[in-house]
Amino acid sequence: MSEKEGLLMWNGPAFTGSKIALIVGGGLITYKRDQKPDIPFPGMWDLPGGGREGDESPAECAIRRSARNSESPLLPP
Repeated sequence: MSEKEGLLMWNGPAFTGSKIALIVGGGLITYKRDQKPDIPFPGMWDLPGGGREGDESPAECAIRRSARNSESPLLPP
């Protein structure tokens, strides 16, 4: 099934962001969120990803946000 076909089957709201599980050398890549009190789950461990920009696909969103998150330390658990 193509991504387009999958989206045609989805009846829920449009997606607003995406996350990606990156497995490297048997470990899961995670990062620690900022401690800013105005963001969801401050200071918690999370998967790379985040909010959608424009009309990008879920894959494009995850790739872009993963590259942005990699500026922070990425550590396997």
